[in-house]
Amino acid sequence: PFLGFIPRHALPKRRPPVLITLQKPWSAAAEAYHTVRTWIQLAQPPVRSLLVTSACAREGKSTTAANLAVSFAQLGRHVLLVDADLRHPSLHRVFGDVQGQGLTDVLARGVEWHSVVHEAPLDNLKILFAGACPLNPTELLSMARLKHLIEHWKARFDLVIFDSPVVLSIPDVMILAPMMDSVLLVHTQGRST
Repeated sequence: PFLGFIPRHALPKRRPPVLITLQKPWSAAAEAYHTVRTWIQLAQPPVRSLLVTSACAREGKSTTAANLAVSFAQLGRHVLLVDADLRHPSLHRVFGDVQGQGLTDVLARGVEWHSVVHEAPLDNLKILFAGACPLNPTELLSMARLKHLIEHWKARFDLVIFDSPVVLSIPDVMILAPMMDSVLLVHTQGRST
């Protein structure tokens, strides 16, 4: 089903139009994200893990994942936002150019996830960045360890949102999607047919 339309928006001081739900929470674009949030909340069975993807690059999947995570956290829901795009991660830029360990370290080296999770600029939101881009992202995402982590996160958080790679041309989304309760496909008119 179609969940909503997000209008083009800009933030003050020429900042990238990324966290509109945090920086201008009463804007039309923020309200549009709240509408999408409401439709996700009404889904049956309830959504505890959500994969956000798009057909092609630069359609707004990371922006959508980040704004939905903020929107749910503003409701008091405990949210974990995971950057599962191990090829071209971007959430570290959205939340202040944070660098360091992340999902790749958890999967490849066995680092405990809670030691590399970051606090967001608001309560109830935690972020697990991608970490260093690996040589074998498809193999890392195929590990049984990730499936166990997802189940653990679903028990610990009200919602886990995954920012994933694009769905066309690489198999990563096809590996992740069966582990999720729901998938949100972001489309920008003019970027793909």
